[in-house]
Amino acid sequence: MSINYNIRLATLFALYNFGNAELIIKYYLTHKFLSYNLYDEAENWLRQTISKSNKILIKSKVNSTSFFHKNIYRYNINKDEILKFQQLFVLLHEYSHGLFYQKEDIRNYYFDIIKNSLNELESAKNDKEGVLSAISKELHWGSRSFLMEVIGYGFVNRNLDLIPSIYNDIRKIEEFACDLHAWNVLISILHYGGFSLKEQIVMFTKAIEALYYLENYKAVDDCLSYKIDMNKAENISLFDSIRYSILTYKTVLYLEGKEKGKGFAFDKQFSLFRWNERYEFIKVITKYLPLSAQLKEGAKITINKEQSISIYEKINNFEESFLIKSGFKC
Repeated sequence: MSINYNIRLATLFALYNFGNAELIIKYYLTHKFLSYNLYDEAENWLRQTISKSNKILIKSKVNSTSFFHKNIYRYNINKDEILKFQQLFVLLHEYSHGLFYQKEDIRNYYFDIIKNSLNELESAKNDKEGVLSAISKELHWGSRSFLMEVIGYGFVNRNLDLIPSIYNDIRKIEEFACDLHAWNVLISILHYGGFSLKEQIVMFTKAIEALYYLENYKAVDDCLSYKIDMNKAENISLFDSIRYSILTYKTVLYLEGKEKGKGFAFDKQFSLFRWNERYEFIKVITKYLPLSAQLKEGAKITINKEQSISIYEKINNFEESFLIKSGFKC
């Protein structure tokens, strides 16, 4: 079993933490045009990425009142450490695919958990009280009401319509199962690593978001490469949102089990269903779709190693500088 590690994950996660769709897409276009040997265009997108990131960094210094900033400083968590755990969570997810391939008993165990969870939600989809109970059956009524207020019943119902197609798709079930296995391993690492429950709350938030960031970036690539159409992109977003909802639900229950009330210290801004935010990215993508036509011409261009290396060095310098300026690298 082998795992191909993308050394740019740290930069990608740091960029996503600022939540700006334009910045992410410009960074993506820099790499995309460079990979198609369109060097002038790649340099142009790199300049735009640097300019946009500088503006965002200045703005972020002015406004440091977000949940993220408050909690990492309150609990003395190093931002560099957060990036490491985000990357670890993604690697654990990928490792789980190989583990399931080699260990059928573990695979079946996690598949059964996921299928049971989906069955519970599916059976309750037409009953608001039933959905409420299925999602938060282990919590007292006050907690259930709070949970439904956070996630929004409308999004629950919309996503539940996709459950039959997920249940019958082994590949999708495996994605859910890999998420859950990675999450269980992360719990052990944080617990035995001496992280307090409050620190674990922050780490859980950022780790789950790491999967969201990565899947979002893949959607950007698919859309701008004409691999999928925009309607399919929206369906993928809905599928992903169920993944995050299950992980977040597990996190809430875990924290509540450790200390009553702690589950709902979990970031209120971290929506269990990320559809709204994901949709904003999809809308921005449409603005850049016409640019992808240039890539077809780039495929005909002969690679210029000297020019390519020069641009990669500039990209590396930007990434190093951004990680330091944004506080994600000490």
